[in-house]
Amino acid sequence: MLLKYIAGQRPIRVLQLVEDLKVGGLERFVQALAVGLPNEKFEVLVWCLTKGGEVADELRAAGVKVEVLGMGPRCGLRFLFGLRRKIAGERVDILHAHGYPASTIGRVAGILARVPVIIAHVHSTYWHYTIKDLFRIRLLALFTDRILCCSKAVAEYVRDWQKNSSGKVVVLYNSASDMRSLRVPEARAGFGLARNDFVVGVAASLRKNKGHACFLKAMAEVIKAYPGAKALLAGVGPLRDELERYAGEAGIGGNIVFCGLVRRMEFFYSSIDVLVQPSIFREGLAISILEAMSAELPVIGSDIGGIPEAVTDGKTGIIVPPGDPAALAGAVMGLIRDRQRGAEMGRAGRAVYEAQFTHSIMIEKIKGVYDGFCR
Repeated sequence: MLLKYIAGQRPIRVLQLVEDLKVGGLERFVQALAVGLPNEKFEVLVWCLTKGGEVADELRAAGVKVEVLGMGPRCGLRFLFGLRRKIAGERVDILHAHGYPASTIGRVAGILARVPVIIAHVHSTYWHYTIKDLFRIRLLALFTDRILCCSKAVAEYVRDWQKNSSGKVVVLYNSASDMRSLRVPEARAGFGLARNDFVVGVAASLRKNKGHACFLKAMAEVIKAYPGAKALLAGVGPLRDELERYAGEAGIGGNIVFCGLVRRMEFFYSSIDVLVQPSIFREGLAISILEAMSAELPVIGSDIGGIPEAVTDGKTGIIVPPGDPAALAGAVMGLIRDRQRGAEMGRAGRAVYEAQFTHSIMIEKIKGVYDGFCR
């Protein structure tokens, strides 16, 4: 269905629907989109199904309309039909739902509310789908106008597993803020790091799929060879106690800094020499990789999901097999031995960031998707 847009009249109302807005890659993408879309043409609403979070607070401070709908652990019919009424009452023109919970519940409500344009955004691969889940998303795809995927790997997954029409699937890469422009020269002191330390960083939620256990095993080998090497881990999650215990038992606790939630990530990227993305499964395209590239840092990443699409092995970083501590340790030690190589990779990564992964590039591509439904 085409949307009629006339300059000077009511802008096109776009609803960004998410499960919550804690700190994470999906949430940062929604934040960049909500702030970056031109308000003379688009009025952006952001709704959280369950709860808000740090990103919700930042959006409100930026003047974006954010609502928390308060859905419980399960979506009952009462909530679903209440959401349908709310969407219809707000006269939403484009429903853009992010992630599995929001794109499932949101699309059903949007279909019932007769929203003119419905978009589902897939930010990762979800290998734990049940047969019922797959049936549900394949059925919803029939009523979906576009399915946006954050990488080619995710698009391939959508086509192969969800059996969706390939004509609806569009690859739209994530974007990242420019961390080089925000560099903080003396940031290391705030994390208890010395100026001359070689610091390896990981920025990811402390969950199994992100591969922190593999990373710590690799760092144990690195520290045997280079006792002064340090690791800075930014992120929160259920595995923190377990990971801290392992680091202590492995005798590397003094070299590993768990810094939890970092609200100003420019301090993190100003403090590290290389970013590692050690994911072992379920990875779309981590925004931390793009942020590191913007900061002119080399990246070591697992050969999984969209990581190899952003990181060119041997040019902008190093690609290693997922779940292989020896290969990961070897890659880190190689960059410790050859700092010049890491610097060259960082410069090459910065050029790729400027060409592909800035917020302005992403916003223009999203506008192109939205504009395709306007006349």
